Amino acid sequence: HPSVVTASPFDVPTAISDANAVFKSGIWSKAPAIQRSAVLHNLARSLETMLPQIAQLESLQTGRTIREMNAQLGRVPEWL
Repeated sequence: HPSVVTASPFDVPTAISDANAVFKSGIWSKAPAIQRSAVLHNLARSLETMLPQIAQLESLQTGRTIREMNAQLGRVPEWL
């Protein structure tokens, strides 16, 4: 069964600081658009394969039907 880690209020400033440091480093922000596109494309494809599991977790979390969650989550990879 997949699991989800919950961040504490103490984790938030660290996550923000780390994300800001990576952005300023240029690893992502200065990478060529074609490279960023490839990363996002690969992320979207990976996400597609996980949608059934994510829909199941969301259904358990929210009480909505799997069918409804599949419909809602089905377009998420396109957004990337």
